[in-house]
Amino acid sequence: MATVEAEYGAAATTDETRSRALKISNAALIRVFELYSNAIVAFFVVQSLTLSFTFGTNLRFGCLMRSVENLATGIVAQMVATALLSCFAIYRMRCELRGTDNDSIKLLCSLYSAKIVAILLFTALPVILLLSYGSMIETIPFQECVRQFSEA
Repeated sequence: MATVEAEYGAAATTDETRSRALKISNAALIRVFELYSNAIVAFFVVQSLTLSFTFGTNLRFGCLMRSVENLATGIVAQMVATALLSCFAIYRMRCELRGTDNDSIKLLCSLYSAKIVAILLFTALPVILLLSYGSMIETIPFQECVRQFSEA
């Protein structure tokens, strides 16, 4: 409150003046939403590719996924829950952008829809991989898993 009073004078204690001082411009709001939504999408791309790559190339990690009961199930549940929360966050950003006064709002809304699709696609990659090859199909002992893959 001290900064509002310093900027607008002593008369700035009314609610109207405070809300005017705290309003963010449309351009700044779009920049912030773009930054956050891009970070969310980048997180999912990196998480998905890293998990898939590690599952396919790291013998110890792959065998842990196949031998520890419910480990793959837990990772799938975490990924799906995080993806749903992130899609909801991007959807809410999109809804907030619709309320702004901008000429390119249709394009921005389309981009946010595409970001939701990208999150769902990059979440599907490791989920399908873990559902197909993880411990949900068949749990085998760790040493047997290592032996099977080291012989191949």
